Amino acid sequence: MLRSLLRLSRRVHGEQPMRRWKFVVRSVLYGASHRSWLDYLRRQAWLHRMVLLRPELTERLHRPYQCAQFNRWARLEALQAHYDVCAAIGWQTLCLRLAREPLVLARLDAARQPELRIELGYDPRFGKEGEWVLNLCGVTRRCYTMVLGFRRHAGAHSLHIGCLQGPDGLESREHVRELTRAMHGERPRELLLEAARELAACAGCCHLQLVGDRQHIYRHRRKRRRLAFSYDRFAAELGALPDGAQGWLLPLRGTERDLDAVASRKRAATARRRALLESMRAQLRAACTVAPRSAP
Repeated sequence: MLRSLLRLSRRVHGEQPMRRWKFVVRSVLYGASHRSWLDYLRRQAWLHRMVLLRPELTERLHRPYQCAQFNRWARLEALQAHYDVCAAIGWQTLCLRLAREPLVLARLDAARQPELRIELGYDPRFGKEGEWVLNLCGVTRRCYTMVLGFRRHAGAHSLHIGCLQGPDGLESREHVRELTRAMHGERPRELLLEAARELAACAGCCHLQLVGDRQHIYRHRRKRRRLAFSYDRFAAELGALPDGAQGWLLPLRGTERDLDAVASRKRAATARRRALLESMRAQLRAACTVAPRSAP
């Protein structure tokens, strides 16, 4: 047992002896739950390939994951739920592709912002909040990020939003304003929300779930820090419903006013914004359709 953990720790952390020993100690401390997770990863050939591409998957249980209130067994259930859903909808090969490189879901026809695109991929920096990152990217930088993961919900499955993060730095607010103007008044976080809704619809989800302020991973005692963004306030803006566990439920479709009801001076910009969103949705549906549907 110890010998196999030492071999696994080298695969995960390479020539970093302190991190390797932490991995071994935590694996022993987490005991049965850690063994259950490793057994789950070994049982399916496509997940074994995932581990070869992303060996950090093996230590997911060692840290807080998705929700501040989750214990190790709840983390295990959440992790298994994501990959069970991926297998059930035939997205195993898509998972393997994302583990290698991001997938461009849509390219946006935005004013004064060439090469603005939506990408889906993995990012170990956001491994605490979920399994996938949905990025709004420019030519040389990530502009906005949403972290996603599938969950089981009431006999069906949903898409969980565990994090929303904008650009860093002193000029971040001005950068968001520039993006909003370029997208005809569509704010980056609302754009990513619409992309997540379309992704959830393609995956057959019943709805979206949004993390609440008290659920957020940075409310955990081991990771506590100030939240720069209020998920509860964002949920209130969207008219979300409480999910009964301090989080929020969102429908798969937002509401839109009739174009004739929009003030005449805003009508043209509104029409351009809606055209941009519809183009993004159509490209995203096409990307999910073209993506391989089963493991080779």
